[in-house]
Amino acid sequence: MIWKNIDYLKIINGALVLLLVVVFESLLSDSLRLANVKLDLPLLLVVYIALVRGAKEGLIHGFLIGVLIDVLTPYFLGLNALIKTLLGYLVGNFRETLFLESIYSKGLVIFLALILNDLIYYAVYSGVDFSTMLEVIFFSSVLSGVYTSGIGMLAFFIRERFKLRIAF
Repeated sequence: MIWKNIDYLKIINGALVLLLVVVFESLLSDSLRLANVKLDLPLLLVVYIALVRGAKEGLIHGFLIGVLIDVLTPYFLGLNALIKTLLGYLVGNFRETLFLESIYSKGLVIFLALILNDLIYYAVYSGVDFSTMLEVIFFSSVLSGVYTSGIGMLAFFIRERFKLRIAF
């Protein structure tokens, strides 16, 4: 039977991590903000899962995290789910086709994923107003990308140094 092969502890751990990300995003994200620079923990989790587990897992978790974030901001319902699903799939494919053993290359992938995330989101949000998009990208997204990439590289360093695994 298919129900006997399911690891329920893995599912519960994954659901708790997703719940913690949503609680962080809704309640605690402003406490880790540096001036106008924001840590994008949901995107970092999607990229982390895609780099560690591959395109299929990145796609699934990207969709789940995107839907949970969309529930918090329902103005563009489904946009975050679409973007995070796309990014989870693309980053997972990069994992399978590129040599991403260096922490710096993983940081670069996190940075580029955040820039692409913000580019797509603000293109829809502003109605493809290039001046608004460029202003947001240059004054907010680049700094946020550096901040999120730094935290992501630290997470990968800790994972590799102490041989830690997150169960999903």
